[in-house]
Amino acid sequence: MSNEVYLSRTRFETLDEAGNVINTTFGARIYDDLGCTYVNFHQTLDELLALDAAELVEYVKDHSEMGAEMLSASDFSRLFVDGEWVNEPPTSEEPIFP
Repeated sequence: MSNEVYLSRTRFETLDEAGNVINTTFGARIYDDLGCTYVNFHQTLDELLALDAAELVEYVKDHSEMGAEMLSASDFSRLFVDGEWVNEPPTSEEPIFP
């Protein structure tokens, strides 16, 4: 059985030496018990929020080799997107999103 895999929308803030935010971008983190990676791909929160869960999974698959590996190792019965459990698909390898 695979580890639980979590995919979470994330705000990334770049700080200067004094701790002031100098740049903000938006993307996603994907992680499990064995590893983690991120995709930092949008300049606005609206761009990120426009993606539904299935689009977010596809974006990570297409833009992160490690993310794609983590998702391909998941049986989707243990995949959480934005904190929501994704049901195991009954007849295909693709997840069913709520």
